[in-house]
Amino acid sequence: MRKMALALVIIMVMLMSFPISAQDIDKIEVPYFNILPVIDGVVTVEEWGEASMHIDPAQSASYYCDNGAGEIDISFDLWLRWDEKNLYIAVITNEPDGHSLPSGEGNLWNGDVIQFRADPAGPNGSGDKNAPWSDTMVPNISIGQLTDGTQTSWDFQAAQEVPGAQYKVNVGSGSTTYEAAVPHEYFVGKGEAGFIYGFAIVRLNAPTDGTYNSWLTWGDGICGPQENDDRVGSNQITLVKKDAVIIPEPETEAPVVETPAEPAPVAPPAAAQTGDIQTSLLAFALISLAGVIAVKKSKK
Repeated sequence: MRKMALALVIIMVMLMSFPISAQDIDKIEVPYFNILPVIDGVVTVEEWGEASMHIDPAQSASYYCDNGAGEIDISFDLWLRWDEKNLYIAVITNEPDGHSLPSGEGNLWNGDVIQFRADPAGPNGSGDKNAPWSDTMVPNISIGQLTDGTQTSWDFQAAQEVPGAQYKVNVGSGSTTYEAAVPHEYFVGKGEAGFIYGFAIVRLNAPTDGTYNSWLTWGDGICGPQENDDRVGSNQITLVKKDAVIIPEPETEAPVVETPAEPAPVAPPAAAQTGDIQTSLLAFALISLAGVIAVKKSKK
């Protein structure tokens, strides 16, 4: 028994000497927009393809913060796409307690809104998952619809509207859709296959006529407070030259093979026609014979 107890103590000491591994970042491929979408607040599989990720609190690189809301479902589907000019972001999320976003600019975080960052230095570009961004000026962008219906964006790092960005928010009764295109140039990134961003996005929530009461993030480095042990840093998104939209092959009808018509059979000459010829020949012969007889008689 003493030997067994000693062995257990040794094992426990050994385990304590190794750090507990933290969660790993997510690494996903971002397909290419071979057919550009209309930025109209409507996201469909036909226009965007399948979602890149479904984000909920159980997802490994996610974190849910309850600021008095209790356990509410603010999970969301995330689409990431690219072309040579833009990085495209779309979100469809549950709207469990109504929509509210009282004010914009520097307060465009305090309500129903999405907020995201893309680091051209790659995931955890700083080398520290607890403060993952390689530079303080990595854009920190919010996009939302204010309670008064105004739609707006804001970069908290540059303290300005996002120049060149296209976006549309579609607030529904049970869900909200966000659709956006932001130039690679604004992120100091590159719109080319193989380029890697470090990326994180958060969906903040507010009840009707209220301010934020919870948030759900994929990746870290945007919202706080959050325990460092719960962080993974920024996730890895890689631009790949794979078509986002599958174009169905046109349906073609099987060629119709026409069977050539058989030639009509040639009918043999009618019996009546044969008789007519024979009659004509007989008549000619009789006339000729009669002529010969007549000639002979005339010589007598």
